[in-house]
Amino acid sequence: MSSNRITKEAIRTAFSRLLSDRSFSKISVKDITQECGISRNTFYYHFRDKYELMDWIVRGDLEENVTAYDDPHHLAETFISVCQMMFERKPFYYVCLQYEGQNSLYEFFTDFYYELWKVNIASSLNQERAALGDYEISVYAKMNAHALVGVMRDWVHHGMQNNFMSYFDQVNKIIRVQSELFKIMQEPRAEKGAATPNILRLRAAVC
Repeated sequence: MSSNRITKEAIRTAFSRLLSDRSFSKISVKDITQECGISRNTFYYHFRDKYELMDWIVRGDLEENVTAYDDPHHLAETFISVCQMMFERKPFYYVCLQYEGQNSLYEFFTDFYYELWKVNIASSLNQERAALGDYEISVYAKMNAHALVGVMRDWVHHGMQNNFMSYFDQVNKIIRVQSELFKIMQEPRAEKGAATPNILRLRAAVC
C-alpha cells in the first residue's frame, strides 16, 4: 500500500472514531487532524474538506461492497444493495445521514442517481424509439433521483433498520411509473376527457 493510501486510511479511521461520539456537523478538520496525529496541511493535501473525505469513503465502500453499484440498468437491485451496505456500516452512515445540509450524503446520492437515471432513460428511449430532448431527460432523471433518495430518507428517519428489502416495491414502482410515462409520450392525443390505454396503466402502476 502506498504512503498516500496509508495516510488516507488513517484519516478515514480517525474520522470514523470521531463519528462514534459526536454528530457530523460537530466535527471539524482540526478535530480530525488531532485525532489522526497529522498536520492540517497533510489533510488538505489529500482532501479539500470533511465533505470530500466523506464522499471518498462512500465511493470506496460502494466499489468494495456493492457489485455493479453504478449500473444504470439495475437501479432497483443495486439501490437495495447500497442500503444493505449502509446498514452493515450503520455506525458511520446513520450519523452522517443525520446531516441534511449542503454537501450532505443526500446531495451526494441525488447527484449520483441523477447521472445513472440519465443513462437509464436515454437507453429506454432508444428501445421505445421515443424522442426526448436533453432537457426533458434531465427533468425525468432529476425527478427519479429525488424519488429514490426520498425512499432512502424515509428509511433513515425510521431508524435505518434491517428492513431495506421492504422498500424494494417502492423502488420498483418508481421504475414502472417512469416506463409508462415514456409510452404515454408516444401516444396520439386522446379526445378530451378520454384516458388512453397507457394512462390507465400508469394509474395502475401508481396505485
